[in-house]
Amino acid sequence: MGKLKNGAFGHLSGRVGNLVCYTVNGENVVREVGHNSTPPTEKKLANYQRMKVVNQFQKPLLPFLNVGFAQAAMKAGQNPYNTAMSFNKINALQGEYPFIEMDYI
Repeated sequence: MGKLKNGAFGHLSGRVGNLVCYTVNGENVVREVGHNSTPPTEKKLANYQRMKVVNQFQKPLLPFLNVGFAQAAMKAGQNPYNTAMSFNKINALQGEYPFIEMDYI
């Protein structure tokens, strides 16, 4: 993985060929697109669904998550959205794959 600090091209973002450029914590990052040659296992599919369910729940709440999870995120060295994702994947889901949903109780 390459990291650019305002390199020859300045701030890069997006995909060019098989390279993806993005910014994480103010640092430009360039990486190659990964490709899986094997189909995902049921365990991976379950994780994909958990991520999707929590992401759909959290996305409209982003301003509140940035405030509510700010301190926990600093302690964990993450951003508030990822800290909330981790918390909610562990504590706010019910059901088994393929019937995973938020537990609002």
